[in-house]
Parts: sequence; C-alpha cells; structure tokens
Amino acid sequence: MSIEHYIFYHNRANIDNIKPRNLTEVNLVNLDNLVIPEQLIDPRISKTDNRAIYSEYLGILSIKPQAELTGCYTYSIPYKFNSKYAKLTNLPQLFLPELTFDKIVNANYDLNTLYYAEYSSWNNPYVNEIDTSLMGVKGNSKSGPFKGTFIIDTEIFYKLQRWLMEATSYLFKKYGFNCGAAPSNLNMHKYYQQQTEYDTKYRMGIAHILERLVAYYLGRKYHTSVRLSDYCSKI
Repeated sequence: MSIEHYIFYHNRANIDNIKPRNLTEVNLVNLDNLVIPEQLIDPRISKTDNRAIYSEYLGILSIKPQAELTGCYTYSIPYKFNSKYAKLTNLPQLFLPELTFDKIVNANYDLNTLYYAEYSSWNNPYVNEIDTSLMGVKGNSKSGPFKGTFIIDTEIFYKLQRWLMEATSYLFKKYGFNCGAAPSNLNMHKYYQQQTEYDTKYRMGIAHILERLVAYYLGRKYHTSVRLSDYCSKI
C-alpha cells in the first residue's frame, strides 16, 4: 500500500531532532512558504500572521498527494508523545506510548482504517453551525482526530480537503479569524513545548475550529480507527 507522509512545520520549528531517517516517502512542508488561498486572507495583517492563523491546516488545504494513503502530522508530535511530556502534563494516558516519525514511516497501514494521534470531542458552536447547514456530514460520531495528525485513504483526503475549504471560507467570511476557543481554554498553552505567545494569539482563533472541523468530518467518515502511538508501539 503506497503512502505519502507530510510533516508540517514553521521556520522557527526545530525539526532536525525529530525528522525520520528514511525520507523516501516523506514531505517536509514549510508552512511559511505556502500560498494562502485568496478567500482566506485577512488584508489587515501580514502574510506571516495570515499563515499563523491556519498553521498546519494551511498545509492540509494545500498538499496534493498521489499515493493510496496520505499521512498528515504536525512537527511537534514527537515533542509531545514521550515520557518527559507525559510527566510534565500529568497525561500519560494521552501522551504515551512514545511516538516518533521513524516509527510512523516504518509501519504498514490499512486503507479502511483511520489512524490518529489524539481522538477528542469536536463539540463547538461553530462546528455545530456547520453540522446543521448544507455542509453537514451524515453520522452520529461526536469525536475525531485532533492535532492535525491522521493517516487516511487519499480519496477521502481529497473529499476532506474540498469540504474543509468550503467550511473554512464560510466561517472566515462570517466571523473572521478570531472565532475560536472559549476564554477558559486560553491558559492551556503553557503546557505546549516550544509554543509561544505568538502561536497562542493566532492559533486560539480559527485554527482551533479547523482542528475540530477535521475531527468532525473524519469521525463521521470512518467506522474503524486506531491510535498511532498504540499501533506503532507493537511494531
């Protein structure tokens, strides 16, 4: 089964310590070099800040995979899924077993299974609005893959990409990039290794919603899902 892996990062990210040794099927995507879709640009802020608004979801909206399976990941996955970070956050049930890109790229995957790093509830007023609109996806699932990280059938990926662009354009036009996290969630950024106040300023906006939109869509499209850290720990 052919697969293409996409690791999304920014200029300021340290990827030397986490990129896999075998880069044959791996694409390292610098988000700071991507073209922003015209309908998603806010002219009041810089191009750099516009890219920060969408972060890895700009990558998901931009890539054109050709293999049978597509894997998308934020560069920070190995920085979070390890014993040190599990201890720091007191969340071993979420951040263990350890997950590295070497383990991910050396595994084999099934076309009919959704592989994810974290699976959480997408419940949010903005996503609920999409759910009740003409863009709504049939199904009962209330959860899906978070952290911009998943491995899926490429045919489903392209359907997700088209749908995500439509939903993002709708929300951006109606609410702007500041729609996003509840104020009660804003203190969570202190746990995130290498995340800065700059990241929090923008990512707690519409990227927060995009994470939940992806979870909503893929949670409704797949009946079988497997946590990557559990799966790769058995290889």
